[in-house]
Amino acid sequence: MGVNQENLGVNQENINKKLSKNKKLILNLIIEDKNITISTLSDRVGISTTAIENNIKSLKDNYLLRRIGSDKTGTWETINEG
Repeated sequence: MGVNQENLGVNQENINKKLSKNKKLILNLIIEDKNITISTLSDRVGISTTAIENNIKSLKDNYLLRRIGSDKTGTWETINEG
């Protein structure tokens, strides 16, 4: 069962304004390739894998990103891409 952002009072426009350049880039890369790996994200964004993991955790905590399936064979899903 997904989280309804309207019930949480989440304003997508305000969230997008508050996202760092790296978080925006990570989301865009995931939208382009739902199977992208942490390692590939690290190479493309130009930051460490630990920094990628920290950014992904923040995106998940803000209900902008979730992982569907296992770490190895799953895919990424962005929430409210529009």
